[in-house]
Amino acid sequence: AEKATVQKGAAAKPAAPVPTPVPTENEEQAALFSMAALHVEEYPELALMFCVPNGSYKSPAAQRIFKATGLRRGVPDLMLPCHRPRANPAAATTDKHPLAAWCGLLIELKRTRGGVVSPEQAGWIANLEAQGYRACVCRGWREAWALIISYLEGRE
Repeated sequence: AEKATVQKGAAAKPAAPVPTPVPTENEEQAALFSMAALHVEEYPELALMFCVPNGSYKSPAAQRIFKATGLRRGVPDLMLPCHRPRANPAAATTDKHPLAAWCGLLIELKRTRGGVVSPEQAGWIANLEAQGYRACVCRGWREAWALIISYLEGRE
């Protein structure tokens, strides 16, 4: 076996940076619900926020049961079922529901890097917005938290 030799005075190569791990969607969602728990006194509506267990692992038997009992592919991950006035009611231009208030907030939560919005998810978001809900994709819990606060304070 050959020994590596280092010439005198030669600078050592800097170590390659260690990539920062990207939190999973579950970790992002848990962080968001932890933040909500800390602020529920300030924003009591946060006690109504819940998740839809679409992305969780289910055995084939459980998948059949969930599908038969109404679980739908593409439904956003989180729902905050409280209405809020729109920040710009004049922008409510949907043909069927020109509402001056949002019916509720739905969030499809993705990782900060990676994570692709499926065609089913995009379809749900568009259809929910047409029905008067504020629905969108957020990348990471911080973006979702900023949207939730903006929504609760009537800035959406």
